[in-house]
Amino acid sequence: MRNRIILFIIIVLIFLIKLNLATAVTVTVCTSGCNYTAIQGAIYNASSGDVINVLNGTYTENITVNASVTLNATPYISLTGGFNVSASSVTIKGFNITEGIKLDQSGLAGSYKIGILINDSNNNIIYNNYFTNITGVNGTDGDSDYIRGGIAVLVVLFI
Repeated sequence: MRNRIILFIIIVLIFLIKLNLATAVTVTVCTSGCNYTAIQGAIYNASSGDVINVLNGTYTENITVNASVTLNATPYISLTGGFNVSASSVTIKGFNITEGIKLDQSGLAGSYKIGILINDSNNNIIYNNYFTNITGVNGTDGDSDYIRGGIAVLVVLFI
């Protein structure tokens, strides 16, 4: 009888442990017929480790990545806007990023543009992306020491 009680307790513990283990899911973003129609919506509902596949379409978004996710675009999805990455262990690949997000020394919404801003995070993987029409003030190459127009990835710590 005692062995059955111990076995029952072990089975219950294993069951409870498995309930707490989160599994990564894969979701899709496309213009219609997918889990999401906006990349930001998929990220808002994502958990650490999730994979977000972005399918054919044109997206106009300034995307905040605040979860450790993988963003796979069908090469090369057009994104008018950019990425502001504040989470670690983020992968971004396969995007054609145009215009970028605006940035200056005081933070977002400045005069310079950047395609992907990695802000106070690490272990991020950015590859197989194109960056076009990303410029500095008034369409110039920029005149700041810490940012030059057309730079695709920048690591900045705003204090």
